Amino acid sequence: MRLFAASQVLLALACTLQGCRQTEEPRSPSPGAPPEVGQLAPEIEGEDMDGVSFKLSDYRGKVVVLDFTGHWCPWCVKMYPDVVKLVERHAEEPFAFLAINTDDDREKANRINHRQGYNWRSWWDGGIGGPISTRWGVGGYPTLYVLDAKGVIRYAWEGYVPARVLNGAVDTLLREVADGGKRS
Repeated sequence: MRLFAASQVLLALACTLQGCRQTEEPRSPSPGAPPEVGQLAPEIEGEDMDGVSFKLSDYRGKVVVLDFTGHWCPWCVKMYPDVVKLVERHAEEPFAFLAINTDDDREKANRINHRQGYNWRSWWDGGIGGPISTRWGVGGYPTLYVLDAKGVIRYAWEGYVPARVLNGAVDTLLREVADGGKRS
């Protein structure tokens, strides 16, 4: 049990440290490589869970959390209650939580979303290794990116992200929006 608790602390520390790497100017991602902190987020265009097309650039001007996830992933599901709170807390702010759902069965995933009250918009990626996940070079789940209002990746994590870490990243970027885009 102590080993598990210690590993959770180390994971939280690693997530925090990784999210602190920032650059001043956005760079374009290299083809085939996962986008990195400081790069402009690659466009995502596809269908949501209801079959309606949308794209990431529609959310420019907002702080965006992108979550590569699936109901098959226990660490992803563990984060969902905290995500619900995050979405509710920032409902009146320039913020969006968007998921890339990697479940194989869209209808089953939709039923779970509705039953559990998960009200964030999600692209359906057609399973693990779908086109969006492949383009973004996702190697583990969950993988989260937090984008500033200009669409630049400011934080990135692979694996479970504690609520306080994700909330801190979102709060920091929302303060920047309120301060006219000045970095904290």
